[in-house]
Amino acid sequence: MAVVRCRRVLHRNAIEPGHRSETLKVRTMTHEHHLLTGATGFLGTAFVLELLDRRDAIITCLVRPQSGASADSRVRTAVGRVARLFDRTDLLPHIDERCRGIAGDIAEPQCSTDPADLGRVDQVWHLAACLSFKPDQRKRLFELNIGGTEHAVALADRCRAPMFNYISTAYVAGTRNGLILEQPVPEDSDTHNWYERSKVHAEALVQRSGLPCTRIFRPSMVFGHSRTFATTSDGTVYGVSRAIGAACRELPDTVGAVLRTGSWQVVGRADSTLNLIPVDRVAAAAVEIASATTTSRIYHLTNVNNCRIGDLAGALADVFGIEEPEFADTRDDFTDVDRLIDTALGEYRPYAFGDKRFDVTNVRTTIGDGYLDYPISRSRLAAFLRWHTVNRATPRSEAPRG
Repeated sequence: MAVVRCRRVLHRNAIEPGHRSETLKVRTMTHEHHLLTGATGFLGTAFVLELLDRRDAIITCLVRPQSGASADSRVRTAVGRVARLFDRTDLLPHIDERCRGIAGDIAEPQCSTDPADLGRVDQVWHLAACLSFKPDQRKRLFELNIGGTEHAVALADRCRAPMFNYISTAYVAGTRNGLILEQPVPEDSDTHNWYERSKVHAEALVQRSGLPCTRIFRPSMVFGHSRTFATTSDGTVYGVSRAIGAACRELPDTVGAVLRTGSWQVVGRADSTLNLIPVDRVAAAAVEIASATTTSRIYHLTNVNNCRIGDLAGALADVFGIEEPEFADTRDDFTDVDRLIDTALGEYRPYAFGDKRFDVTNVRTTIGDGYLDYPISRSRLAAFLRWHTVNRATPRSEAPRG
């Protein structure tokens, strides 16, 4: 990928996460104006909080207004809620002072936003996306993830924003295993689903956009806060957890009984791996990189510690009080209960195979890999899943479009 240099900004060395000294809170780009899409979603709210914590920045969030709620009130409500969940109530005054929501929709040209209403924009962060893995969602995925990115790029161009940050996914790697480099992905690569495919095409669109400086951030499977375990997401591992929990709860005398006392199987391999990264670590690393460099690059925001599928199965067993499953290569010997669980896991099944190791060289050379070093043991993973099970986030299939 070509390296593009833009105007210089002050470089800051990263410090180890968990040691948030005053050094970390140095304001590096005073009064920068950041424009965000998807700011009311799980990842978006974390980004807003991170920007508020680190900079004297003004943050404008493009949000679809809803009946009875303005764009501005939606942003303040969503970000305020997550600030409390993440134990960052110290940021609540900053939400009122430096964050606003205005009406916008990525499904519309230029996100249905007049650049004149925005003033000077220093950085655009495009996070809004449809996150569904369901095979019947192709049209919607392409409209929002590809078309929405095209509209966000057009708005950034009209605003003459010097920096465009696109939040993609590390799983544009698709069906590949082994070492996955921080490099462009061919548009004809094999993928597991339409979500991954839409992100591959959206990345290519950003790379050929002609904008002065583009960063593509690729988080892996994002889950709760690294310290409080809180989440507003129901995707990825939480989707698996919801499926198992629903089976135990809704069919306690049949499926639940087998899972608790008998033997059951799932297709997959215990030594296959997933890459899970806490939401606050993703936001912290991305904002740190945006402070440290103006180079157009791809960055894997992925955990340097993979998680075994076997540990996920063990954590689910601990949370729901069930037996651990046996892993099988095929469904040939499945019982009726096995088939029911297999169907419930649906779109998550492809991730039960494989071993991806994500290269983080670009991140490491820019800010170090401290934010990406978060070991996930069986007991720690169980703590994340237990928080979600007890607190039951409202199900969603996508991040906000606005």
